[in-house]
Amino acid sequence: IKEYMKKTHAKTHADYTVNMVQIFRVCRAVENERFEK
Repeated sequence: IKEYMKKTHAKTHADYTVNMVQIFRVCRAVENERFEK
């Protein structure tokens, strides 16, 4: 996730920094059921 945050923005958007504080996993039953089909 940390590498994704670093590498998924354009070079023109490099004048800021981001720090991870917390990471959450969200699962919704409906989405899970659709994914498994």
